[in-house]
Order: sequence, then structure tokens, then C-alpha cells
Amino acid sequence: MPIPPRSGWLLAGAAASFALSVLLLGVIVVGAPAYAFFLATGLVEMAREHAVTPTLVTGALAFVFAVFGSYGLAGAGLLELPATRVLVAAIGCVYTLRGLLIVPEALMVHFLDRPVRALFFAAVSLVIGVIHLVGVARRWTALAPPAATDPSVR
Repeated sequence: MPIPPRSGWLLAGAAASFALSVLLLGVIVVGAPAYAFFLATGLVEMAREHAVTPTLVTGALAFVFAVFGSYGLAGAGLLELPATRVLVAAIGCVYTLRGLLIVPEALMVHFLDRPVRALFFAAVSLVIGVIHLVGVARRWTALAPPAATDPSVR
């Protein structure tokens, strides 16, 4: 199957979402040290006690990121999923809004001794969000529902 035109940005966004999903599965395997590294302080102690909650929460997030990746592929024209245009734009907004937390994160790093890696995590989210938003903007017309592009349907 040839790659549709103007789909590179959404392919990159899909790859990033799938990579995050795999990363989260790795966090489950590694356990408490990984939760601590990724600043999930509320889950660290539970993971040390081998509670099921961190696995369920992290597994659910891995699933959500896999769905985000699937919608990235749909936006790139490689899958057919419902409401692709709106949902890929929403996914881009979710990532971007998380990324915009870089501003308060910077204040917490400076004033509250939060680890600097928190800025990196926010920056990654911001970049992935912008990638999705640029991708959906570049394919906006191609992602229109069929009825919106077919002049015979009124």
C-alpha cells in the first residue's frame, strides 16, 4: 500500500504514540525504579508492594497511547477509523496541552527542586502534540468525512 501524500507528520506522530505505549509496558516490567524515574511518585510505593494498581493504571495508559498511535495511522491514510479528523486533532491538543505544562514545570524545577527531566517530559509531549496538529492540518481536506467532500450528497 503506498503512503498517501502529506502523511509523514502523522506517521511520525503515530510512531511516537506507539513508542510511548511500549515505554509504558517497560515501566510495568521494571517496576518501582521506573515509576520513580518518570515521576509517578504516587505509584512508586504501591509498585514496591507489588500492588496491582500501578500495573492497571500504566497498562490503561499504554492502551490509550496505542489507540492514539492507531488514530495517527488512520490520519495518515493507512487505517480507517471513525471520526479520524476530529480525534487526531483532539489527540494533538491533548499532547500539546500536556506539553504546555512546561511553563509551570520550569517554575517547579527552579523553585521547588523538581528534577530537570520533568522539563524534558513536557517538551516531548509538546513536540508530539505539534507533530499531530501539523499533520492533521496538512491532511485536513483528505480527512473530511465522505459526505462533506461529495457534492452529490446534500
